[in-house]
Order: sequence, then structure tokens, then C-alpha cells
Amino acid sequence: MRRKRRGQDEWAAVTWDEALTHVAERMQAIKAKYGPRPSLSFPTESAGPSSSHTLKAYGSPNIAAPSLHSVASARRGFHLTFGEEVGSPERTDILNTRCLVLIGSHLGENMHNTQVQEFAEAVGRGASVIVVDPRFSIAAGKAKHYLPIRPGTDLALLLAWMHVIVSEGLYDKDYVTQHGFGFEAFQAELAPYTPSGRIPKPGSTRV
Repeated sequence: MRRKRRGQDEWAAVTWDEALTHVAERMQAIKAKYGPRPSLSFPTESAGPSSSHTLKAYGSPNIAAPSLHSVASARRGFHLTFGEEVGSPERTDILNTRCLVLIGSHLGENMHNTQVQEFAEAVGRGASVIVVDPRFSIAAGKAKHYLPIRPGTDLALLLAWMHVIVSEGLYDKDYVTQHGFGFEAFQAELAPYTPSGRIPKPGSTRV
């Protein structure tokens, strides 16, 4: 699928030949204007060899790996949040949770067995499971609420949730008052993002 217009949810089906030709033409135009060296390959593990070979043929030696970027930032963020290093599997309390939201996660398909067992026990105890996934996954089959959103609309959903939490006063007001900074601006920014799906027009400064 190729987007018809920038910033719009309008798509057109194209063939592989059309898609590859479009990418090749754009890459050649960049090369003609700036040369090949400004281009950087930052592939995932599975796509690493093929994309790196392509970039070398293109003329750029700039090939990076995502491991340091993704793992280091995740570990740092985990330590700042929980005060300890991230383990394998990550220390989670799925077993005792009363509400589990899975967004961007296929629990039961790409998680450790111990976490899957805890998930099954939590469901057995009556935990509410909310699964956000365009695909009806294994976890979605166990969910109390299954939200089959369109690909790429995760942020709109999260903003709508935050809108409800803030507008209905469901957050910890004492904690925000004591530790928060800029909450009023945050609240104002959330105002348009209602569950009805109202989203600012393309070209606005809002995310």
C-alpha cells in the first residue's frame, strides 16, 4: 500500500515492481543531490544482512546496529522506573494484576513461558484483560475487551485514554501536585483527543 497524500489516511494498492521502482528512484535522486554517504542503514536483526549489502552497493559505508540503541535505552529506562536492572524475563506481576493491557505485545506468542503461565492464572482469577491488536491473537481470544485498531493508530488510542483519565480526574492528584511540572499544558494538549476520534487537522503542531 502507498499513501496517496501526506498526512491523510488514504492508500492505494501498488505492485511490488511499482513499490521497488519508487524506492529506487527516490534513493537515486538523493544520491544525485547529496552523494551516497549521508545515507545510513539501521536495520533490525533479521533484515540486517540484506539491507547492509544494499547500502554498500549504493555506496555508503554507514551501517549501524539497533542493539545498543534499543537495549541500552530500555535498560536505562527500566532502571530509572523500577530502581533495578531489567532481567530476563522482565520482572512483572502479571499473576496478581487486576487489569492487564496488552498493546504491541503478543503474550503467549513471544513471551517467556513463566509469564504465559502467570497470564493464564490471572485470567483464571478473573483479571480484566484488554488487548489492542489489529490481529486477533491468542491473547485477544482471552480478552475481556478486544480493540482491533487500524495499524498506526496506537498513539490516537493512547491519547484518547489519557484524555479520559485527565478530564475525569482519574489520576493521582496529590502525586501530580507534589511531583508534576507542566501538567496544565499537558491537560490543554490532550483536550482535542477525545474517544470520539477527533484528531487535529494535518499541518497542526500537535503530535
